[in-house]
Amino acid sequence: MDLVRLTVEPDPSRVVDTITRLFEQLAEHPRRLPADAHLDPVLPASGRVAGDWVSAGRPGSADDGVVLYVHGGGFVLREPELMNLFAHRISSATGRPVFALHYRLAPRHPYP
Repeated sequence: MDLVRLTVEPDPSRVVDTITRLFEQLAEHPRRLPADAHLDPVLPASGRVAGDWVSAGRPGSADDGVVLYVHGGGFVLREPELMNLFAHRISSATGRPVFALHYRLAPRHPYP
């Protein structure tokens, strides 16, 4: 019986080239938040957790709950404008304010 390979390992050089090209495009055409975006905090600042509040539509309220958005990037990459755009889209979909967490990035802050 022949086994069918269901996954294909990507060529690392092509993946890196694709990612590089996408980030170059982002730099050339920065994404802007829609006009209905609100960046007002919905909970008091603790002074210990860095991040941005993003609400779509009406200004946010924590009464019905909030969404915590922890971006991808492997602790080495952060695009604040893109993060806030994703947070806005999540807020639009859920109807809740979103807290986009800013965590420390490697290699400047290695784990542990």
